[in-house]
Amino acid sequence: LGGQLSIIDPNGLSVPISAGTPQQETYARYLVDNPTIGTYQLINKNRRVSYKVFVEEELPNLQFLGPLGTTNQLVERDIVFKVVQQGQALDVLPQWPINAQVHVTAPSGATQTLSATFEGDGKFAAAWKPTEIGQYLFDFQGTIAVNTTQGIKQYALVDDSVARQAGSVEVLAYTPPPNLSATGLNLSVPDTALWLHLENPAPEEGLNISPWAETTQVKMSLYQGNNPVTTLDNLVTEPETWLRLEKMDPSGKPMLEMPIRLENGYFVAQLPLQLNTANGEGWWYPGQIHLHVVAASNRLAADRKLNGIWLPKAVEDKRLRGNPMTVAEIEINWSFGWLFLISVVPFLILATLVGIGLRFLLPCLSIRGEDQGQHVNLLIYDGTEDPGAVVPIQKLPITGRCSLKLDGQVNVMTESQRMVAEYFRITRTPNPGSPTITVQYRWQGENKPHILRLSGKIPTPLRGMPSGNYMIALGY
Repeated sequence: LGGQLSIIDPNGLSVPISAGTPQQETYARYLVDNPTIGTYQLINKNRRVSYKVFVEEELPNLQFLGPLGTTNQLVERDIVFKVVQQGQALDVLPQWPINAQVHVTAPSGATQTLSATFEGDGKFAAAWKPTEIGQYLFDFQGTIAVNTTQGIKQYALVDDSVARQAGSVEVLAYTPPPNLSATGLNLSVPDTALWLHLENPAPEEGLNISPWAETTQVKMSLYQGNNPVTTLDNLVTEPETWLRLEKMDPSGKPMLEMPIRLENGYFVAQLPLQLNTANGEGWWYPGQIHLHVVAASNRLAADRKLNGIWLPKAVEDKRLRGNPMTVAEIEINWSFGWLFLISVVPFLILATLVGIGLRFLLPCLSIRGEDQGQHVNLLIYDGTEDPGAVVPIQKLPITGRCSLKLDGQVNVMTESQRMVAEYFRITRTPNPGSPTITVQYRWQGENKPHILRLSGKIPTPLRGMPSGNYMIALGY
C-alpha cells in the first residue's frame, strides 16, 4: 500500500508498531500504555488508500481478596479488591486520580456504598461491618478523572461485567458457648471463622533449604479468628484424615498428592522438592511451589466452615485462580549460609589466589621494568688473585628475574678441595636505580644455609669456606 503508516503522539513522538503485527500491510496494530492526552496524527498515508481507525480499550482485571469464605456478624472487616492490568498491579498516577467505591448488597436486598482507599500494589480497601446473617454480594467500581480540553471527564476503571458481584461472603451469627456467663461475654463479638495457618513454609518469607534437600515439612495449624485451636474435640470428626495436600503447577493443575497427618496438634505433610539447580533455580533465582489443601466434606460441625488458608496482607493475592484453599508462589531459596559458602567462599579463595599471584607477579613486572636497557649479573671473584674484583671467575645472568634456582651451579676451588654450593637460591627485591637481591646458599656437607643481602656493586665475601678469599657482587 506504499510507505509504512506512522502514528505521532501529542508530544511529537512516534508510536512503535506492536510486536506480533502481521506482515501484510492491510492493517497495523499499535499498543499504548498510559496514553498521553491529546490528538494522535497519522502520517505517511497513501492518498490512494482510505484508512479506518479502530480504538480498543484494554481495561484492567479485578481480583477479590477478602473477606473470603465466612465472617461473623458485627465483626469489622476490610473488603479488599486488587486491580491488575496486563499482569501488573495497578498504580494510581497523580495526574489521573481514582475514586473507588464498593457497593454492598445485604441478604435482605438492602444496599450500602462504601468509599474504598487505595493501599498500594493495586489494592483498594473499604472498612465494613455486616449487620445481617446470610450471603453478602460486593460490586466494585472506580472512576478515573481525566482533565481534557473539554473539561474533566470520568471514565470507568473496570468493565461493568467484571465489577458486578465481583465478590461475596457468608456472614454467620455468633453463638456464645452455653457455659459462658453473660458477664463473661466481651463487648466485642469474637471472630469464629476457621482458617488454616501455614507455619512452614511461611507464605511471605518462603523456604530456605540446603542444596541437597529433597523434601521439606509442610506444617499447618487451625485457627479460630486470631486464636489457635487448642483442641479439635467437638469441632472436627476424625481430624487425622480430614486434610490432604496437593502440589500444583502454576496453572492450578495437581501434580502430586500427599497425605496430611495430625502431629502434636499440627497438620503435617512431607513435600518433595525438585529444583533445577543446573539452571540456577534456588541459588541464582528463587524456585516456587504452589499448594492446595483439600478438606474432606462433612467433618466439621454443622454450623462451621473452613474458610481456607490464611495469608498475610502482603501476600493475600497469592492464590491459584482465587481459590482460598490454595497458596501460590512460595519462594524456595538456598539458605544464606550455603549461599555464602557457594558464592563468597569461592570468591575469597579466588581473591586469595589472585593476591598471591599479584604478590609474585607485580615485583617481577617491576624488576623487568627496572632492567630495561641494562644487563644484571651475579659475579663471583677470587679475592686472592683479583683483590680489586675486576675479572669475575663466574658470571650468572639474572636480568629480569625475580627468583632463580642455581643448585650445584656455583663452585670455587680452595687450597684443599673444590667447594660446590649444592643449594643456591636468589630472590630479588624491586629497587629502582640499584638492584637488590638476597642470596641463600649451602656448601656441600653443610646443614644450615648462609644468607647474604647484596645491593649495588660492592663485593661481599662468601662465607663457609675453610680457606680462600672469594667474593660475590652484582654487576650492571
